[in-house]
Amino acid sequence: MYIRKVEIKNLWGNNFSWTLNQDVNVLICKNGSGKSKILNMLNEAILPFEDSQLNFRLFDPSP
Repeated sequence: MYIRKVEIKNLWGNNFSWTLNQDVNVLICKNGSGKSKILNMLNEAILPFEDSQLNFRLFDPSP
């Protein structure tokens, strides 16, 4: 699985967009900015759905 882009709207009042490369990606921000939250959301997104309380939307516009 290759995630091409991550977009999060209204993460602590800000929109977040991250276009990923196939080889190496680095997420650098100051402490408390949401790095762990973003990675936890990605982890939950690729796991099988077991919890109906997930609060994010996944879509892939490519055919």
